[in-house]
Amino acid sequence: MKPIALRQAVTRNKSRFPPDFHFQLANGEAKVLLSQPVIPSQPSLGGHLPYVEIMRTLVRSQEMLSANTDRARKLTQLEAKYDAQFKVVFDAIR
Repeated sequence: MKPIALRQAVTRNKSRFPPDFHFQLANGEAKVLLSQPVIPSQPSLGGHLPYVEIMRTLVRSQEMLSANTDRARKLTQLEAKYDAQFKVVFDAIR
């Protein structure tokens, strides 16, 4: 499905799409995005701010990465505090 067709489908059937499916960029965000050298030249937005589709998988993977980072930090703190007492346990976890 082409992006324009997807946007039309979402606009016409808002009740069928969850609220986190897409969002509309703010004016400053659109300017930054369109000024990036990797984005091909685009015609004027004509007063319309673009919508951005969100992939839940990306969001969830970022959440998981953040959770794993927190766990790793906590494990490092525990190791520093109880290293000698629980070295065998920490080695087994790894």
